[in-house]
Amino acid sequence: MDIAQINLSAVLLAALAKFMVGALWYMPFLFGRAWLQDVGKKGEDLGSPLRPMMLSAALGLLTAYTLAVIIMVAGLDFIQSLAMAGLISIGIMASMIGPQMAYENRSFRLYAIYVGQYIVEFFVMAAIIGAWG
Repeated sequence: MDIAQINLSAVLLAALAKFMVGALWYMPFLFGRAWLQDVGKKGEDLGSPLRPMMLSAALGLLTAYTLAVIIMVAGLDFIQSLAMAGLISIGIMASMIGPQMAYENRSFRLYAIYVGQYIVEFFVMAAIIGAWG
């Protein structure tokens, strides 16, 4: 179990795919309008997207690498990698963000937008890493 054996090309592709899912997720034709409404903002309130996009790309790379380490150390095949994505996105991410959203008195719709994004991103990353990693 040598983490030096992680396929960095798969990690980079998974991170890029995660970034693209996030970019699409918040487009007006998907969940962008609902998200803005639920966070109480207008598009012009957000300012330049450059800094958040750079942070998102960097943290997406960290997420993809971490997922690759988990998949490699556990010796998971493609299907097991997808199961791990479900465990992480639903069992950890969704359950961790739920209380935060409740304490902030946020809508269930906003919770579903965030959690849905995590679920899709983790499944896409796990599919790439599990198939190619």
